[in-house]
Amino acid sequence: MTDKRKGICTDDDAIEGLRSIEIHFAMPVTMSQEQQARIAQVFTELVQADYNQPEVGAHWISFVGGRMNYSAVDRAFLAGSSLGLGSSSNAAPPPDGAEPECDDSAFVMETAVHDRPPREKKR
Repeated sequence: MTDKRKGICTDDDAIEGLRSIEIHFAMPVTMSQEQQARIAQVFTELVQADYNQPEVGAHWISFVGGRMNYSAVDRAFLAGSSLGLGSSSNAAPPPDGAEPECDDSAFVMETAVHDRPPREKKR
């Protein structure tokens, strides 16, 4: 991935080079739909800022939901693909062939980026 951006952040106290934001609660919490929407709005603003967009291509929110738990076969496939494994759960994987499970004790938001110039169409 290239690090050329559409814009430059002019904040003197900006944190550069972030790859993730982690929040761990000391006890289970309840989050309302309104609170989830406010978090998603801040996340959207962060991702859509010109200084967080590649010069060519796009950076977008690709997943919002619980942490996924994939079977061993799915993990092997996704780890070697361009899709990536994403925020896979650390729980024991479901049996091979089983549908992925969703761990709703984690609220996950992920992004994806496409930073290659578009291919010219053949005529």
